Amino acid sequence: MVNSTNTYQAWIIREHGGDEKLSFQKMVKNPAPDDQVWVQVHRVSLNHLDLWVRKGVPGHHFPLPIVPGCDIVGDHDGQLVLLQAAYGCGVCNFCKSDEATLCRNFSVLGESRDGGCAEWIAVPKRLLIPLKPTDNLQAMVTLPVAGVTAWRMLKKAAPKAGSWVFIRSASSGVSSFAIPLAKRFGAHVVTTVRDPSRVEYAKKLGADLVIDLSRGSLREQIKPILKSEGLRGFQVAIDHNGGQDFQETLSLLDWGGRIVLCGATAESAVQFDLKPIFFKSQSILGSTLGSRKDLEELVAMVRQGELHPIIDREFSLNELPEAHRYLENRKTMGKVLICVSG
Repeated sequence: MVNSTNTYQAWIIREHGGDEKLSFQKMVKNPAPDDQVWVQVHRVSLNHLDLWVRKGVPGHHFPLPIVPGCDIVGDHDGQLVLLQAAYGCGVCNFCKSDEATLCRNFSVLGESRDGGCAEWIAVPKRLLIPLKPTDNLQAMVTLPVAGVTAWRMLKKAAPKAGSWVFIRSASSGVSSFAIPLAKRFGAHVVTTVRDPSRVEYAKKLGADLVIDLSRGSLREQIKPILKSEGLRGFQVAIDHNGGQDFQETLSLLDWGGRIVLCGATAESAVQFDLKPIFFKSQSILGSTLGSRKDLEELVAMVRQGELHPIIDREFSLNELPEAHRYLENRKTMGKVLICVSG
């Protein structure tokens, strides 16, 4: 019989499907390999990546069975820690040059290996970022995926002070960070919502102008704004929807404009005319997650009161299927957390 002190509870995905595929079960806490340590999980922040891991993505292989959960804060030997969710081998030229996402061994907790929807997690020790007792754990746990992704996208786009930035879907996790981070560059931010009740939320994030798509098409509402500001289009656009949304956003770029794409939550296949891209000297940039440096910079912003992640709701560990359904309904305004302990 296994000693109860060497076991812990975890959610496991053994096959893709609905939230009924989440299985809560007892796991054995074996000795960690030499390069790894055990971390007691305190909180996890959910992302749409967690839903994709559970549901599956055509053409992409997830190593099932797997424990989901990418954003994690916990405790290692009495030290509060934030875990770096996205990481490379740590020794190749890409990793050394702050481009870990280009590493051949690039991995993500909760996607490439077991994540944090459990009482304990074993991870490489180099992924631990020490936290202070005064740090807000609810804020810190939101940073590793959505925060890092948005920050890396804005750093690639590098909007100039006074430039106009278009960020679609204010309620999404990435956009909820991209909006305030774009304001750090001194940019004017225009964003969209699909429900009038979310307009004030978007403004709270820092958006200068909010387009309510329930009141009319994006182009109809954008045209008078651009005209009043004497603009031909936006200098920078942030997109994670793909599909028709991406094509529409691309058409709103100024000459020399840059659009940064980090996902295709709506659709991955697109078809558009190449002529405006080269004729107007526009740029389409791909971006995936980010580096440890990006995460450490966000931690410093939160500590200095320069970034204030918004929390929508917190669930307990045994409510993970309910939390998945809540996130999947796309009615959130802020991050959804799982409280495991503490």
